[in-house]
Amino acid sequence: RAWSNPLLAPLPNAPNTTIHCLYGVGKPTPRSLRFSPIPPGPNADRRYEIARKNGIASGDGDGTVPLLSLGYMCAEGWDSLDLNPARVRVLTKEYVHEELPTREAMSRPLEVLQGLANEKDADHITILGNRELIADVVGIALGAPPASSVSSALCALAATVPVVERPRRDGALDACDAYRADLRAAD
Repeated sequence: RAWSNPLLAPLPNAPNTTIHCLYGVGKPTPRSLRFSPIPPGPNADRRYEIARKNGIASGDGDGTVPLLSLGYMCAEGWDSLDLNPARVRVLTKEYVHEELPTREAMSRPLEVLQGLANEKDADHITILGNRELIADVVGIALGAPPASSVSSALCALAATVPVVERPRRDGALDACDAYRADLRAAD
């Protein structure tokens, strides 16, 4: 059953493979729910509901998936020899969401409704219209992948995840190496 859990299942033995993690950040995203009990009554068909006060905690993400779920395995998890025995190359690139200015959105209402108006959108679905992402996917297909780029707090969040200590890949650069170097310099 470990194959369905990326924290336990290693990547396949495919050393010539490159994994590209491309995702959006910079949109408020639900990351946890707090429930409260419903008082018993004749119409209560369930026992809990989302709490009315502070029931939804939000954080960074793509509007649907929280940041840690989007990028942890790409930036940290697959850096271990246990989970990446073939030393598969993992490149991570984040696309920062930029809201469409109101005036521009009002001038193109149908495109806004279709999610096609914003060329810098990093929403979970409409990121497919992000021009930078499209250029990077074409570059990957042509053998010129983009450089890894992490601009969010992913590396700081990943450093707080309690994991079993695993041997790391020798000399391999990953998306959080610059963050770890800054931490060592601060010590």
